Amino acid sequence: MGTATVLLAWWGAVISTGVLAWDVYKWRKTNRPRLRVTAYGEFQDMDSNNPQKYVSLTVTNIGDKPTTLNFLTFRYYATKPKRFRKQDPDQLGVFMKMVRATAQLPYKLDVGAEWSGLVLQTDELEKLARNGYFYVHAEDSASKNGKSARYRFVLE
Repeated sequence: MGTATVLLAWWGAVISTGVLAWDVYKWRKTNRPRLRVTAYGEFQDMDSNNPQKYVSLTVTNIGDKPTTLNFLTFRYYATKPKRFRKQDPDQLGVFMKMVRATAQLPYKLDVGAEWSGLVLQTDELEKLARNGYFYVHAEDSASKNGKSARYRFVLE
């Protein structure tokens, strides 16, 4: 076999492997809902003299399939959680009392739709957000194996 034939064979093998990898990536990332979660604190009602602070929670479906947002949870870790090792949180909870919300949970999130709500920023929540790693998780009907969208909430 000539040098040109060997080079062309290698070139074809590399290109076809790349195309296969791209197709696997697309297959895993499309045709499913994907949620983006954000959480911001220190919100206050400017219309009243109430000193109470709130945390704004927002969940957006950035995928290409609708899903149902079931509930919002939080997980607190005293030390940085290991990314690839399952680590139980030091504290775990559910945001039960929404002060204001777009709609009651569970809520159907269509493609591109957004849900938002406010929860009270309690002293305990402030302490957890300032002293460790505090994550807000959005649990939806399409989550498999406990995977959920999360956002690290930090108060400075």
